[in-house]
Amino acid sequence: MTEDNPLIPIEQVRKIGMEALVSTLGPADTIRFLQTVRPSQGNYTKDRQDWISKLSVEEIIKEMEEKGIS
Repeated sequence: MTEDNPLIPIEQVRKIGMEALVSTLGPADTIRFLQTVRPSQGNYTKDRQDWISKLSVEEIIKEMEEKGIS
């Protein structure tokens, strides 16, 4: 967050997000989509750190190159 680009309040984020969903998917498919969203379980940060700590920088770079990511 910077002074030039402050974060908008979460209530506004939710409102804008719902409006975007409804305008793109329509009301019925918006409901269907929202029914598929579930709170995450586990600890993403710890899981990611565990995964990454097992790889060397060279292995990460190799995997990125194989996937065409640079």
